[in-house]
Amino acid sequence: ALQSLAVITLLPSWMLGSGDAEPTSGGQFVLDFLNSRPRPLANNPVDVVDVRDIAGAMVSAVYEGRAGEPYVVSAHHVSQWDLVQTLAHVTGAPLSAQRVSVATVSDAPAGKTRTAVVKAADELPILYCPLQETLYDAVRWYQIHQPQRIAGQARPVLMGAEFMDR
Repeated sequence: ALQSLAVITLLPSWMLGSGDAEPTSGGQFVLDFLNSRPRPLANNPVDVVDVRDIAGAMVSAVYEGRAGEPYVVSAHHVSQWDLVQTLAHVTGAPLSAQRVSVATVSDAPAGKTRTAVVKAADELPILYCPLQETLYDAVRWYQIHQPQRIAGQARPVLMGAEFMDR
C-alpha cells in the first residue's frame, strides 16, 4: 500500500550565524569584514535570517505547518551598508567597505522589496534573533572554532553581550 508523506518546504533568506564551517556566502561576508577585505556595497536591501531561527522554524513547521505549503523564513530586511555597520558596531572593528551607488553595481537588484514572509509569520510560531546577536555569534564562532580564517591583525575585540537586549 502506498503511503503519502507530508512535505513542508522552508525557504530561508540569506542565512548568517554560528557554525558556518565551509563558509557559505554569509560566512564569507563576515570573514571578509573581519579580514578588512574591502568590498563595494550598495545601499540595496538584503533579507537575512539566523541559522538558529531556521532550526526553530523547522520544528514549528512539523507541528504547525500545512502539508504541501512553502514557507519563506526571513527575519531582517537591511541594506548591505547597514549590515556592515552593524558588524562594525558588534566587533569594534573599523569599516572596510566602500559605499557605492546601486547604478555602479552590475548585479545589484535595484529596488528590491522585502521578501514575503506573511504566511510563515501567521502560521509558524518563530522567535527571531536580533541581528546584532546573529552577527556577534557568527564572529565569536569563527574566533573560537576557526581562528586561522581571521588574519592576525584583524582579530576584533567583541563588544560583549551587554550591548544586546536579551
